[in-house]
Amino acid sequence: MGGLDIVVYRSKESIDPESALIRAKKDPSTGRYYYYFDSRKPENQIPRNPVVATKLRIGNTWDVVELREDLKQAAGSTGLPLLEWCMRDGTHSGDMIRFDLLDNLEHEIQYLFKTRKVHFYINLYVFLSKMLEAIEIARQEKKPIVFV
Repeated sequence: MGGLDIVVYRSKESIDPESALIRAKKDPSTGRYYYYFDSRKPENQIPRNPVVATKLRIGNTWDVVELREDLKQAAGSTGLPLLEWCMRDGTHSGDMIRFDLLDNLEHEIQYLFKTRKVHFYINLYVFLSKMLEAIEIARQEKKPIVFV
């Protein structure tokens, strides 16, 4: 399905080794773990949930365009660079908001809530509320927010 989602992956410390790492394979040259999901053998696969702390569907490309327009109306000429970057298009899968930028992103979202302009745009309001939840989870996991 096309569109854009955000994900916060669990930190290594919060993954339950019994449910997740037991099916991971370690690359001896890099030390990285790789997860294999063989749909033909359900007993050999691990659910994706053990490695994903939270996932938020932003929407399809058209939904992203609508959210971007609502954001422009709510923010006016203020300029909210991180939020504008999040909404620049529906196809920037693989990008991320670094952990050290989460405070700035939260500040931009809180600004919109304080001005109360966001209340006129229900989809934007819901999206921003969920982004605040994702920011909190990203802080707990000490991980960035990733676009997928």
